[in-house]
Amino acid sequence: MSALPYSYHTFIFPFIWKTSKEIVRDDFEKILSVGRRWLDISWKSEKVRDEVENQQEWFQEYAAFQYFTKSANNIIFNTKGDDVVRCFEYYKHKGEYVISKSGHNYRLVTNNIRLNVYDIGIAVLIFELENHEHKNLDDVNIINEFGRRINFPFLMSSGSHILCADKITVSFDDLSFTEDYFSTIQNTGNNTDYIKEHIAMNYVMRPIQELLDGKGEDNGGYKVTANEEHSNTNNFYIKPCVDDRMFVCCLVRDDDYSDKIKKFNKDKGEYNYLSECYDREEKGLDIDLYKLLYVEKDASCQSVTMRHELLKRSIYDRWIDWGTIHGVTHHSLICLTGAYEGIIASVINPFLTQYVQIAVLTVVQRAVILLLSDEAAEVANGFAGEDEITQEEIKSIERLQARYVTAQNQLLLSEVTAQEQGVEIYEMLQEQLYIKKNMDDLHSEIGNLRDVADIANSRLERANDEEAAKNEKRIENSITLLGSVLSGLGIAGPIASHINKLVEEEVIEYNFFKMLYDYDLTELLLSIVIGILIFVLTRFIMRRKKRRK
Repeated sequence: MSALPYSYHTFIFPFIWKTSKEIVRDDFEKILSVGRRWLDISWKSEKVRDEVENQQEWFQEYAAFQYFTKSANNIIFNTKGDDVVRCFEYYKHKGEYVISKSGHNYRLVTNNIRLNVYDIGIAVLIFELENHEHKNLDDVNIINEFGRRINFPFLMSSGSHILCADKITVSFDDLSFTEDYFSTIQNTGNNTDYIKEHIAMNYVMRPIQELLDGKGEDNGGYKVTANEEHSNTNNFYIKPCVDDRMFVCCLVRDDDYSDKIKKFNKDKGEYNYLSECYDREEKGLDIDLYKLLYVEKDASCQSVTMRHELLKRSIYDRWIDWGTIHGVTHHSLICLTGAYEGIIASVINPFLTQYVQIAVLTVVQRAVILLLSDEAAEVANGFAGEDEITQEEIKSIERLQARYVTAQNQLLLSEVTAQEQGVEIYEMLQEQLYIKKNMDDLHSEIGNLRDVADIANSRLERANDEEAAKNEKRIENSITLLGSVLSGLGIAGPIASHINKLVEEEVIEYNFFKMLYDYDLTELLLSIVIGILIFVLTRFIMRRKKRRK
C-alpha cells in the first residue's frame, strides 16, 4: 500500500481585513495571538527560516525559493523583511478536515494551515490537505465540491443542501471547529428570527472564523465576524473577496486515468480526452475531466461542442505523453497524473510548492484588484451628484492612486518565474481569473478619477488665481490711494501756507478759509481733495493702458 495520498487538496480563501480605512494590520493581528496560535514564518534577508519540522519541508521551500523571481519571493516569503506580506502557520499540524454529506464522512489529513496577511488590506487562508481513504474521482469531486463552500450559495427551507456539506469539521487532538450547515437549514424553515440572527449576506463558515480568532479565548476577547451588523469593538469584521467558495488546487494520482489521457486517437488526430467529447454514445473521459476541472459533482455543461472547447482551453498538456496533465479554470488548478512514486520530485513537489504558490499569487492579485475597484467606487460615490469636488475628496483620490501604484509594484507582477512551464501556467491562471481584463478596468477607473482630480485641481487653481488677483487689486488700490494721499500732503502743504498768509494779511476776508485756518484743518482738507483727484486720475490712466493692451 502506497504511503502517498490518492489526492492532495489545497483550499484557498481570500478575504478583506481592511474593511475601513482606519484599520491597520496591527489591529487585525490582535486576533491571531501571534507566537501562540499563529506562528510567524516569514523569511528575513533571504535566509531559509529555522522553524521547519522536517528535512523534506526544507527541501521544498528551498526549491520554491530558487524557482521564483526576487519580487515574487518577497510576496511569498517576505524575504526583504518589508512586511508587504506577513506569513503565518497554525500552531497545530496533522489534524483532520472532515466533510460530512448524506451519512458519509470524507476524512482528510490536515497537513498544514497557512495564513498570509498582506499590508494592502487582504489576507489568504490556505488549507493543505491529503486524501488517503477515498480513491476514485467521484469522491475527489465530492471533496472539492463540498469542502470548498464557506457559505450557502442559496437558501433552502429543509433537507440537505444540494451544494453544501451537511457539516464541515476541522479538528485536532484537543480542539475542533464545526460548521453545521444541515442544522442551519432545518432551523431556517419559516423561522424569520433565526434567519435574521444567523444568516448573513457575507458569511464565513465557523471553522475559518474560529481558527483565526481562537474563539477569543487567548487574545483579549477579540473575535472575527463576517456579518457587518455584528461588528463592534471586539468583533472584527472581515469580508470574503470573491463569493461563497474557496479556490481549489488538487492533484490526483490515478494510473487508469493517467493511461487514458496519454492515448492518442490516430483516426481523429486528438488525445482521448478531446476525442471522446464528440462521442454522444459513450460519455466517458471528457465528462470525468470536466467535472474534475470545474469542481462539479455532476457535469453541468451538456453541450459536447462547448465541453470540447472548454477542455481544450483549460488543459495544459505539456507532459501528456507521460500521463500527466494540468487543468486551469476560474475555480481551480488541477493535476491528474499516475500513481508511480517516482514522480514525487518531477510532478508532485513542483505542483504543491510551485504551481500552488502561483495560484495563491494569482488569487491574491484578483483580491487586490477587487479591493481597489471597490475603493474606487466608494471614492466616486463620495462626490456623486456634487457640483464641485472638495480638497478632501481630491486627497482621497490621491491616496487611492498611491495604493494602486504600490500594488502595481509589489503585487500585480507581470512575471513571477523565469521557468517557461511556470510562465505558461501563470498566464493561464491570469487569463482564467480575468486578471488582465480586471487590471485594465481598474486602470481605467483610477485614470478617470485622476482626470477628475486634475480637473478639480485646475478649477481650484483658477479660483485661487482669481482670488489672488482680487487681493492684488485691493492691495494695488490701497497703495495707490496711500500714494495719492501722500502726494496730496506734499502739494497741500505749500497751498495751505499760502492761503493762511493771505488770511493773516487780510487779503481775503474772514470766512470759510479763516475758519479752516483757525481750526488747523486747511492742510488736511486739501490733502484729501487733492489725493482723491490724483487717485481718480491714476486709475483712469491705468485703465486706458489696459484697454490699449
